[in-house]
Amino acid sequence: MSLRTAFQMDPMEAIKIAGDSSFALMLSAQERGHEVWHYDVQSLAWESDGSPGGKITAFAQPVKVRREEGNHFEWL
Repeated sequence: MSLRTAFQMDPMEAIKIAGDSSFALMLSAQERGHEVWHYDVQSLAWESDGSPGGKITAFAQPVKVRREEGNHFEWL
């Protein structure tokens, strides 16, 4: 079964792949055949109509990752 996985992290352009645990998790998920999505904290939002419930939303973008410093991601 394939999953859609989303990772909240720094901008993809700024990460250092050798020591970034989120990047390692992205690679692992991708190698297992899961979809990989990226979003950052600035895109998070809380939506509520004033009732006790609500929902959290984020704008995420699909990405393909690879172990190649400087060429480690590709937006899909």
